[in-house]
Amino acid sequence: MDNVFKPGINDLIVVLRNLNKPSEMGGFSLSLEVSGCEGEVEVDTNAVPEDTLTTSIVSNNGWEKSTQTEASDFAGNWSGASALPPTHTYTLPAVEGQPYGYPTIDPIDSAKVIKTENNITFFRKTFDLTDNVGLDVRFRTNVDDGLEIYINGKLVTRDEDFGSINFRDPNHDLKFFGGTSPVNGFSGGDFYNYVTAGNLDTFFVTGTNEVVVAVRNKSKTNDMGGFSFRMDIDKGGSKVIVKTAEATSGALTETSILDFDLYPNPTTGLVNVVMLGKLVSDDNEIIIQDVSGKVIARGSFESFTSDGGMQLDMSDYASGVYLIRVKSGDTYRAKRVMKN
Repeated sequence: MDNVFKPGINDLIVVLRNLNKPSEMGGFSLSLEVSGCEGEVEVDTNAVPEDTLTTSIVSNNGWEKSTQTEASDFAGNWSGASALPPTHTYTLPAVEGQPYGYPTIDPIDSAKVIKTENNITFFRKTFDLTDNVGLDVRFRTNVDDGLEIYINGKLVTRDEDFGSINFRDPNHDLKFFGGTSPVNGFSGGDFYNYVTAGNLDTFFVTGTNEVVVAVRNKSKTNDMGGFSFRMDIDKGGSKVIVKTAEATSGALTETSILDFDLYPNPTTGLVNVVMLGKLVSDDNEIIIQDVSGKVIARGSFESFTSDGGMQLDMSDYASGVYLIRVKSGDTYRAKRVMKN
């Protein structure tokens, strides 16, 4: 049986034979017991698999830049952006690299430096969380010149002055313990000028979130800047950020990796899933989760048709929002569907 069973998920199929006459019926009763397995583990079917989670959101060319900017007079300390641009304006790609072609901004660990231009520019990244309560959250930035960080439209922190203290290490470092206890200048880092007094439980949500970084530079045309950003989130040491397809230099862009279409959306039952992008592994599956992160169903890509389509039956699901995730290796892409 060592050649029959395998580590991880196994399939059990029962085939029944009965006579071919209409009055013939049958049935079966089965018990399968497996014990003494080396490395045997108990599987929580409600949990999000560990290999689908990560700990950090970092700045790279997978971020989106808004076409909308805001004028900056650069007089004295910055009081912040007057308003955030609408979501639909974030259509430009973020560009990695030092603003002047030589090192001026120190990159944060695992993060890239993103170039900015004059005035106030805005950058956005979406991400999914499996939990939003009692999180430990750490923000680290280096920026030329000033910066604000927003979570789901709410201001978390601001660096309102300017100079080399902002774009050189030690980086600005802020950590919230349990979402409510901020330590500004965490782990020997530099201080932000403003930190919210709010509870981050009310900033984050379970499901899809967004982080927006607003960067201030001088208004003159030849003034440039940039930022490097890292946000670490966990809950008592457990990962809560769901992995997504990240764009990297020379690789596929985020929108071309694992992209898929869902329709109809909203739906009363059947949902069509059509792959538009590329798979990155031979290990592929589709997963349905509720907004709390609970796995409702999962299936193999063997269920997809030859034209790249698949049909999900959500007729028996309760009304609400669900996440449809396509997994290819360690890479995930998720989209929401409304069940009426």
